Amino acid sequence: MARRVEPGHEAASDSWAKGILDSAATFPGHRGYGLFTPFRWRRPWFLVHRFRDAEACRAWQDSPERAARFADCQGHGASPGSVDTGCYAAVARVTDLCS
Repeated sequence: MARRVEPGHEAASDSWAKGILDSAATFPGHRGYGLFTPFRWRRPWFLVHRFRDAEACRAWQDSPERAARFADCQGHGASPGSVDTGCYAAVARVTDLCS
């Protein structure tokens, strides 16, 4: 998932990203994650999850825990041109619900 972070919201966005990654890590079938922040300002941040299979990924995507994390996206939103890759057996990106 790509996120566009507004100036002055970096710390809040970092906290949000770590919270959603840590929450997903508690789900069965979670195999790891990555948070990639840009070297240059105004570039998107990328959050990547890995799940055992599509079923494990969908359990996270459909969870109330995930929905609660996406309820507050102040200071960051979907990066223009970002695409939901859905759930795949090896790699899944979280669907972007905030506009």
